[in-house]
Amino acid sequence: MKDPVADSPDPRRRALVVAVRIAAAALGALLIAAAFPPYHLAALAPVGVAVTTAAWWRASRWSAIVAGVIAGIAFNLVLLSWISVLGDDAWIALSVVMGMWWILMALGVAAITWWRWWPLGIAAIWVLQEALRGRLPWGGFPWGRLAFAQTDSTFTAWASLFGAAAVTAVTALVGALLLWVLQALRRREWWAVGAGAVGIAAITGAGALIPLPITGTGEPVTSTL
Repeated sequence: MKDPVADSPDPRRRALVVAVRIAAAALGALLIAAAFPPYHLAALAPVGVAVTTAAWWRASRWSAIVAGVIAGIAFNLVLLSWISVLGDDAWIALSVVMGMWWILMALGVAAITWWRWWPLGIAAIWVLQEALRGRLPWGGFPWGRLAFAQTDSTFTAWASLFGAAAVTAVTALVGALLLWVLQALRRREWWAVGAGAVGIAAITGAGALIPLPITGTGEPVTSTL
């Protein structure tokens, strides 16, 4: 994995690139965190995915690791702020430990963005990271999945067909497609702009068309026990 800019012989340029990656990754992580309670800004989740993807885009191994761990800690410090009632040490320690999982994600994104159809890879990386984190170690820590930020959005209905992993996948995919469109606009590749826009519209539109379970209309049952 080579980063043409970060591998520049100019140390000041390398330092600037790494600093920009770290700042962008932290910003993206905070945008994703704002999609969760108590903020409930669900629309910011795909935007945050787009920003973190840009931060890790084809990064060198060490750039990805540093930007990944900073993003992971920033995300978890906001997400797990309620744990501070048990003590700041517990809150910070858990945030740091959970933040380590983002290293895996950053490395995966840095590698997969060399692939032509990388938006699909971004969705797969988010699902894989959440699946592993939800199981390891000692039963895992599933809280903080992208799906849990989409309890009342156009992506929510996907859970009725394929579970929470599908909600995470479509959220991450839309975020990746947002970046795809922005990059295509910069290159003036209008076919790619159109393809990305159609993909975003299809994913969000399909979610609105998925039938949800019908709420019962019968009388409530009261137990006498």
